Amino acid sequence: CVFLPFDHLFIVWDDNITHNQVAKITMPLHTLNNKQIAALTGLAPINRDSGRSRGKRRIQGGINTIRVILYMATVSAIKCNPVIKAQYDLLVSNGKHKKVAIVACMRKMITILNAMVRDNCVWAY
Repeated sequence: CVFLPFDHLFIVWDDNITHNQVAKITMPLHTLNNKQIAALTGLAPINRDSGRSRGKRRIQGGINTIRVILYMATVSAIKCNPVIKAQYDLLVSNGKHKKVAIVACMRKMITILNAMVRDNCVWAY
């Protein structure tokens, strides 16, 4: 395993993930807005509409490796981080499925990380 410090964030990954993949993800973070960073990580909802029929919205595309890392980080954050936990509890209490709430928290986490990189600040809650 390799640890990369991004201020107070540590990402752990297997040897299968190369430094080039991480560089592709971390380099443009400060220049993208929230919708673009969600699409880059594969967390943007993609519609399946055709004509009058409206399909389900699903997340797809993006860089799968980062989505897997964000999933595990979000599951941990739901238990330990008060900001992400509050968001998760609110979504579940409003009737969202637990997996949908986790994906919404993943998107919230990546937008927070994007803002931290853009503003060059550390996590403070």
